[in-house]
Amino acid sequence: MGSLKDQLRKANLISKKKAKQLAHEQRVKRKKLGKDGLEAEQQKLEEQRKLERQKERQRAREREAAQRREREEREARARLHDLVKNAYISKCGGPRRFFFVTRDRKLPFLEVSDDMGRKLESGRCGIVEAPLGLASEFAIVPRDVAEKVWAIDRKAVLFLNGQGGAGSGAG
Repeated sequence: MGSLKDQLRKANLISKKKAKQLAHEQRVKRKKLGKDGLEAEQQKLEEQRKLERQKERQRAREREAAQRREREEREARARLHDLVKNAYISKCGGPRRFFFVTRDRKLPFLEVSDDMGRKLESGRCGIVEAPLGLASEFAIVPRDVAEKVWAIDRKAVLFLNGQGGAGSGAG
């Protein structure tokens, strides 16, 4: 402790008088506590340090887990984005309105051709949430792509008719 006082004294952070006062207080404290008291105090301080290190390690683990989850979610969104963007069917417009339910329980529709309506009804195609960059909020994709999207994020599949599919309702 004397070296720290010397360093503080040299840096003019404490005065000579204050340094003497601190030294005196330490001597009085050592005398009052005795050898057993000093050891007990040291042990208590060591336990506190150990507990703080454990808490810090736990916080670090929690931060790492949160970062890992966030990274995995970003990667999943990127996979979804690539899947849908590369496989969506862009030319399917027509006179028929095909209704489906969104995540927030709204009932929008897509204007599709009769042929596309039959593909959706039979389960050969599905409707998924479109990634950013597409002209619409929703994309019609082939069944295999819709199933891959389903495996990554079930809520992103808004309509897929048939076994193992999601969504419901056709119009």
